[in-house]
Amino acid sequence: MFSPVINFFYGWYIDDTRNFWNWLGKLLKTLDRDIGLVGNLQNWASPLYGDYTYVGIVIGPILRTMRIFFGLAFYSVIAFFSLMVYLFWIALPMVAIIMVFLNLFDKR
Repeated sequence: MFSPVINFFYGWYIDDTRNFWNWLGKLLKTLDRDIGLVGNLQNWASPLYGDYTYVGIVIGPILRTMRIFFGLAFYSVIAFFSLMVYLFWIALPMVAIIMVFLNLFDKR
């Protein structure tokens, strides 16, 4: 079998990366139930609530466009901060190793 060090790095980088992307996908799907970005994209040209009057036909795409814009902005913020936390998580072992080696060879 693998050594404990290889198992650690495999778990940290391979398994945790897979877990992160699965988590982010589930988070965005959960948020989509509340925000409804996919539904607004699919029904962009149709009026809201089936209101086929002239006002409903004009206002529907405008309001859907605004919801799409704000939904994409919200998803982008969530994805950006999640990615920053993930990159911090990925960098932790290397930072720890670098700090150990810098202190190991420090000749004060």
